Amino acid sequence: MGEREREFVETGRIRLENVNFATGSADLLPESEETLHAVGKALEKYPKLRVEVQGHSDTRGAAASNLRLSEARAASVRRWLLDHFDLHPDNLVAKGYGETQPLTDERTEADRLRNRRVEMVALNPEVLPRGVKVENKE
Repeated sequence: MGEREREFVETGRIRLENVNFATGSADLLPESEETLHAVGKALEKYPKLRVEVQGHSDTRGAAASNLRLSEARAASVRRWLLDHFDLHPDNLVAKGYGETQPLTDERTEADRLRNRRVEMVALNPEVLPRGVKVENKE
C-alpha cells in the first residue's frame, strides 16, 4: 500500500496532488496521469467503496463560473478514472464546490493554488480497512 493510499484509507479523504487542468478549462494536463493512475489502482482494490470526487476553485472570477468549472473538473477526473480502470460508475460521484470550501484566505498565488484542487472523499468509509471514520464537511 502506497503512502497516498494509506492516507486515504486512514482518513477517508485525499487531495489529489499534481492533478492539473488547462487554464479556465476542465481539460486534464498530461502530468495529472501519474497521480490519477495511482488513485485508480487503489480504488480497484475496494470495489464496494463509493467516493465523491470533489472539485474546488479559488475566488478569482465570478462565483457561478467557479462553481461550473469545479463541477466540470470533478466530472473530468471521474470520467478519466472510469475510462482507465474497472470501476463501477455508481461508485464515483462528481461534485463541484466552487469557492465555498477554501483551505486558505488567498493572500498569495500559492494560497490560490491550494484552493484550486480536486479531493476524493469516501462516502461509505466503513468498507475500508479498520472502519475508518470520516468527518463530512458539508
